[in-house]
Amino acid sequence: DIKELALYAQDTIKYKNWVLNLGLRADFYNGISIARQAEPRVGVAYNIKPTNTVLRVSYARTLETPFNENLILASNGCNDPVINDLMATTQRYPCLTAPLTPGTRNELHAGLQQGFGKYLVVDGEYIWKYTQKAYDFSILGATPITFPIEWDHSKIPGYAVRASVPNLHGFTAFVVFSSVAARFFQPQVSGIGATPAGQGGNSVFRIDHDE
Repeated sequence: DIKELALYAQDTIKYKNWVLNLGLRADFYNGISIARQAEPRVGVAYNIKPTNTVLRVSYARTLETPFNENLILASNGCNDPVINDLMATTQRYPCLTAPLTPGTRNELHAGLQQGFGKYLVVDGEYIWKYTQKAYDFSILGATPITFPIEWDHSKIPGYAVRASVPNLHGFTAFVVFSSVAARFFQPQVSGIGATPAGQGGNSVFRIDHDE
């Protein structure tokens, strides 16, 4: 039985060309493991009106809870006799029994919005995420059965850009593109074993499903 409770307060303060967003969230997670965390958020934007430019930066600390799918079995790991027998068939999978626990993330965004006359607005931002105890999915053999898995930490930098044409006599258009590098760092902390082939210790590997 998993229970989650979140309480938060936020406010927006405007002064001349400045906009300040302040927030505080508290998360309470009661599952196989228990976590409590206070999470501050702050965002600042400045509007340079003569050039139609908006500069902004924001920071948030978040609680990252485990995926629920097959969470009990993944947390039991090799305490389960079936999983223990399966993991015994290979040497490269660690046999862990620690329950998955929520991780913590520091997330930073820095952005720029620029208007070009009345006909084009370009909005871009850089995104950086650092997660202590980062989550991924493990797969049981060649089956569609998935399990949450927990690595030591992850670093995910990237960018996102949107260019749009405001409503011009009923015509609008936009294009969006982005890129991200999702790097996960070993060792594996908990979950059923899934160490990437040929890797171990404190090595790094990439995943392709975060974006």
